[in-house]
Amino acid sequence: TSARLLGPTATGAAARPRPNVFAVLRGILNAPPLPGATRVLMAGDSIAFTLVDTKMDTRDDRLVWKRGVTIIGCGIVTGVPSSKGVLGTSQDHCAEWKTQYADGVKKYRPQVAALLLGGWELFDRTVDGKDLRVGTPEMENYLRTPLDQARNILTAGRASTALLTTPSLP
Repeated sequence: TSARLLGPTATGAAARPRPNVFAVLRGILNAPPLPGATRVLMAGDSIAFTLVDTKMDTRDDRLVWKRGVTIIGCGIVTGVPSSKGVLGTSQDHCAEWKTQYADGVKKYRPQVAALLLGGWELFDRTVDGKDLRVGTPEMENYLRTPLDQARNILTAGRASTALLTTPSLP
């Protein structure tokens, strides 16, 4: 016996190939900046991601070309965050930001590099078995190294930098 597959067929407009949505999006995301537009690279976590993904008004979209190197759930620190003695999940995987930021600088050649920090850097954390508390000299010294690294990576192409903090609601 032979099996038959029955199904509806389409003719006319319904039979025409549909555009590949992902190909269209890739084309938009890979589009070069318009002449005279300022190339901006946004680095940071999910909040930075939303700033890159937010549509500006038409005039600003022509003047500013935004791209992002963001890692959702990651700032520029590693270790295990804690709040009021409750430990979170290790963020050692977040160290990949260095490679992503450097790749973004090479790929997009930004004129302005904006680094958004604050969400993840405001937690106490345990790093290499040592407890670090927000507001202490030990935490400040720990934060200084990745902050300097981020600045050096983002300015490697001579971009101006902007350090942004997490927005707060009233």
